[in-house]
Amino acid sequence: MLAGAARMLRKLGPRQIAEAWLVAALWWNTASVLYHAKALRRSGVAIVGPPVGEEPVGLPRPGLGRHFSKSTSAPVLLEEPSHHQHLVQEFDELAEFYEVLS
Repeated sequence: MLAGAARMLRKLGPRQIAEAWLVAALWWNTASVLYHAKALRRSGVAIVGPPVGEEPVGLPRPGLGRHFSKSTSAPVLLEEPSHHQHLVQEFDELAEFYEVLS
């Protein structure tokens, strides 16, 4: 783990600085909002009230994710890379960096 962390820190560049900033913002949000909300909920305080107003027109409706998650017990892999593959790679890199920082 430490060798991997040292290798990761040697490759720091502008992108990794931005990623570290994102990780710090996520930690700050967790500490300043989520932990307090969990404590309030445990103590019986209502955190979220009922919906107010009219529903906006044109909201996206739930897709078929639930259907597909229940229709097969094993992962279904794509036969060819998606045009969103770069986003998957960026997410995986951020996850590695987050692990080093946590």
